[in-house]
Amino acid sequence: MAHGEGTHGSGPKFDVVLRGYDRRQVDDHLTSLDGRLAATSGQCNELRLQRDAAASRVRELEQRLNGAAGVNAVTSTAASPEGQAAAASEATALDGFGAKVEAILRLATEEAAAIRKAAEESGRKHSQAEVTLRSSFESIAERLGPLAERLTVQSSAAQEALPAVTDQASSLESSAQQQARILTEAAAANAARMRADARARVEVSAQQVADVREELALVRQILSNLGGPDTGPAGAAAQPGSSGAAAHPGWASSQGPASSRQGSGQQTAAAQSGSAGATQASGQPPGPVQPPRAPQNLSEQIVPSSWNKASQPTAPQRAVAPGAAGRAADGPTSAPATSASRPPASAQNPMSAEAPTETIALPLGETSRDGAGQRTTGPSQPPT
Repeated sequence: MAHGEGTHGSGPKFDVVLRGYDRRQVDDHLTSLDGRLAATSGQCNELRLQRDAAASRVRELEQRLNGAAGVNAVTSTAASPEGQAAAASEATALDGFGAKVEAILRLATEEAAAIRKAAEESGRKHSQAEVTLRSSFESIAERLGPLAERLTVQSSAAQEALPAVTDQASSLESSAQQQARILTEAAAANAARMRADARARVEVSAQQVADVREELALVRQILSNLGGPDTGPAGAAAQPGSSGAAAHPGWASSQGPASSRQGSGQQTAAAQSGSAGATQASGQPPGPVQPPRAPQNLSEQIVPSSWNKASQPTAPQRAVAPGAAGRAADGPTSAPATSASRPPASAQNPMSAEAPTETIALPLGETSRDGAGQRTTGPSQPPT
C-alpha cells in the first residue's frame, strides 16, 4: 500500500520532447494504473488478514480437537477390563457427556473444513491476483519500455541537434543583421548621393539664374547706355520703337522671345540698308552683304556681336544716327548723356515686373573702343 501511495503521490516524470505521445494522456494512463495497483494491494492485504484469521481459528480448532482426542483416549482406557468397573459405575453420568462431545467435535470438524476451504480459496484468489498483477506490471513495462527508449532517443537527438540549431539560428540572425546593415548603408549612400545631386542641381540652377540675371543686368545696362535722349533728327530716326515701348511698358514686356527675334531681324535689315546708304553717301563702293546669323542667346538678340564685356563703354554713350555716320567719322562723338537720360530703377532691376522688354534698332555708326582703348566710330558689320 505504501509503495502504491508513494508511486501515485510522486507521479511519473518524463522529459518534454518535440515528438511522441501526448503528455496528458500518458499521465492519465499512469495515474489509472497506479490506482488499480493501489486497489489490488489493498485487496491483497485484506486477503492476507483473512488468511491469518483463518489460520488462527484452524489452530484453535486443532487445539480443541487435540483436547477431544485426549477425552476419547480416557474413554478408551476406561473401556479396559480394569476400568470396566469404574466405567460401569460412571456410565450413567457419562452418557449425556459423550453425545455432547461428539456433536461439538462434529461441528468443529465441519467448521474447520469450511475454514480450510475458505483459506484455500482465499489463497488461490491471492495467487491469481498476484499473477494478474505481475502480468499487468509486465505488460505495462513492455509497453512503456519502447516508449521510454523512444523518448530517450528523441531527447538525445534533440540535445544533439540543439547546438546545430542554435548555430544556424545565430548564423541566420547575423546574416539578417548584415543584410539589414548593408541595406541601411546602401540606402544612406543613395540618399546622400541624391542629396548631393539635388544640391548640385540647385547650385547649377542658382548659377544659371545668376548668369541669366547678370546677362539681363548687362543687357539692361547696355540698353540704358544706348537709350539716352537725342536732340537731332538722326537720334529720333535711330529709335523708332523706343517711344512706344516707353509709353507702353506693359505691352513691351508682354512681348516674348519671338517679338525680340523679329525685332532683331528688322534691326539687322535696317542696319544693312543704313550701311549701304552710308557707303553711297561717303562715295565708297559697297562691299558684299554678309548673311545675318541667328542669335544664340538673349544678349545677341538685343546686342550685336561687336559688344562684349571687354568692349562695354564705361559711360553712357549717345546713339549715332545712320545719316550722321560721315560726321561721326570726321569729328568727335557727341557729349555723353546726363544722368537724367538713364531709365528708372525699375527698368534696371531684372527681376522687377515693371521692367520693359524693349527692342532697339542699333545705329550703324556705333562708337566702341579698340584694343588700345581708343574710341572708334564706323559702320557695324553684321555677324557672320
